Amino acid sequence: MGVIRGCLLLMSIMALVLPEARSKLNGLRLELAHVDSNANFSKLELLQRAALRSNHRMARLTAAASGNKVQAPVHAGSGEFLMDLAIGTPGLAFSAIIDTGSDLIWTQCKPCVECFSQPTPVFDPSSSSTFTKLPCSSNLCQALPTFRCGASGCEYLYSYGDSSSTQGVLAGETFTFGTANPTAVSNIAFGCGDTNQGSGFSQASGLVGLGRGPLSLISQLGLGKFSYCLTSLDESKKSPLLFGSLADLSAPTVQSTPLRKNPTQPSFYYVSLEGITVGGTRLQIPSSTFALQDDGAGGLIIDSGTSITYLELAGYRQLKKAFLSEMHLPVADGSETGLDLCFSLPSGSSTVEVPKLTFHFDGADLDLPAENFMIMDSTTGLLCLTIMASSGLSILGNFQQQNIQILYDLKKEALSFRELIEMESKKGKLTRTQSSLLRSPIARSSIHSIFTVTEANDDEEKPQRPRRRRNRHRHHLLLLLPLLVFLLFFYLRQDSPVFANLLLFATFISLASLAARRSGVFVTRRASSVDWFIGDDDGRGRHRSEKKENSNGRTVREGVEVYSNGDSYEGEFHLARCSGSGVYRFFAPKGRYEGDWVDGKYDGHGIETWARGSRYRGQYRHGLRHGFGVYRFYSGDSYAGEWAGGQSHGVGVQTCSDGSRYAGEFKAGVKHGLGCYHFR
Repeated sequence: MGVIRGCLLLMSIMALVLPEARSKLNGLRLELAHVDSNANFSKLELLQRAALRSNHRMARLTAAASGNKVQAPVHAGSGEFLMDLAIGTPGLAFSAIIDTGSDLIWTQCKPCVECFSQPTPVFDPSSSSTFTKLPCSSNLCQALPTFRCGASGCEYLYSYGDSSSTQGVLAGETFTFGTANPTAVSNIAFGCGDTNQGSGFSQASGLVGLGRGPLSLISQLGLGKFSYCLTSLDESKKSPLLFGSLADLSAPTVQSTPLRKNPTQPSFYYVSLEGITVGGTRLQIPSSTFALQDDGAGGLIIDSGTSITYLELAGYRQLKKAFLSEMHLPVADGSETGLDLCFSLPSGSSTVEVPKLTFHFDGADLDLPAENFMIMDSTTGLLCLTIMASSGLSILGNFQQQNIQILYDLKKEALSFRELIEMESKKGKLTRTQSSLLRSPIARSSIHSIFTVTEANDDEEKPQRPRRRRNRHRHHLLLLLPLLVFLLFFYLRQDSPVFANLLLFATFISLASLAARRSGVFVTRRASSVDWFIGDDDGRGRHRSEKKENSNGRTVREGVEVYSNGDSYEGEFHLARCSGSGVYRFFAPKGRYEGDWVDGKYDGHGIETWARGSRYRGQYRHGLRHGFGVYRFYSGDSYAGEWAGGQSHGVGVQTCSDGSRYAGEFKAGVKHGLGCYHFR
């Protein structure tokens, strides 16, 4: 009996020290959703947001892969895709970022010392019957880059390249994966973070590392391999993530290339890029350009969390030169997209020919479909290359991986890929598609007012009533001027009685005020409504009011409202306020806003233009620029990135008219945090 108890005690200790997942799983299927899949963004906006996040992540990865300059490894963090899972018993559902550039699985835990806002409740370890803190002697605690033995057990600090971090205790817990066929796996080691800071995490409630280290999910599951097939950027369909036997690729078109190891950054998936072909010509790029150096610098990694592909500057210059030669289109300014090389689309053509692009890896050639390296947007008339320059580290981004099944085999140390059959016919050709900022355009066919409202181009200014009124009454001033001069002359006579002078003075002031008012010399800036009504003409000279419900279930009306200062609003109303979709035109100075409204304020997506040519296109909240947007100044400068409270705040790209550019973090309208400034 004592022997049995001793064995049970030994097994319990081993379970604490070696908390690897003990599931008999052969395979596992999960689904990935893009971080912007539920937002109302156009394809161009999706790319702009992805490019900004890519610039931020690139800075993290560059900091992480800077060779022997980093004493302890730091990791990528953030990402582009989310997975649904649950933690604890009973399970608490949450979404987590997947990241092939880091290992640790973590979520925020109560009690929070410092936590960011997340979309789901924070995990409370005391409410779970399967939560266990891991001791410092456990193998996975020893695998952490930074840890210490404290009163709570194994206390960790996991840092990312931009000084973001998570800090807490390493613990074991039961995780449930999948929603359709949930699968519970016990003894998964994860970081229970009570102090978490930095940007890029708030779109989810935690992070799941899929790197090559022992702390990652793929290593703890013990399934040895995983694969995914990422859908296109503008598709709402989820992408499959497969583990174990379900991840196998079986087709004659499968190609494989060895995975390389970097001792300074063991989590990253390095592959050897040996050359690039554009059109039918292989570029003259030295083989050492993308090679992994002995000190850990350089090399190329494949990454799920970076959208844009980044190539070492020397190689990118050759690529850019080749595209400028092969593309028979004029070069355009694409600064508002966040990309470097853009072309102007030809008018009247439904398809555009682009040169083929092939990446030559060690033992495999990846022929990219045109949609995987060029993006077309009809609203701006731009065709842009989704590849940019980097310094040191190169990255194969997820935009180039879309609609290609990619297998990471950790046992064979190989990366395999298979192109989808339907993509074969699309290489070298792009089809023009429509892309719109406003997904709910304003319906104007039923809008009438006392002024004629006709279908017009959004950039045309309609006649303004106050301007016509001033022109029509200007002759009143000319008629009254002789009378005013006569009255003034009579008033100044010395022999006139005092009472008569006072009466004439009052008459003079009244007539002068009337003349100024009727001629429009003084125009009030108070924007009070002077005329508006709603509905259609019924054919008998009368108007009937019509109601409808918008997407939020609110009863709205459509109409036109004109203000005494010359401004006008045309669109939807709710409770006598601008609410829904509408266009506001400013009389002086000339300007307009077209977009979404809530309770009389800009709120949602919109486009705002000013008299001198400046233009903002993006998101608003409570009347202020808030979210993601692009501001193009009349001087030629531009800012594309995140906004808060009307100021640039977050990650963005500022481009000056002289060609210099800053990509990095902003705070309250000024550069603040991690960033990179490129001088011309």
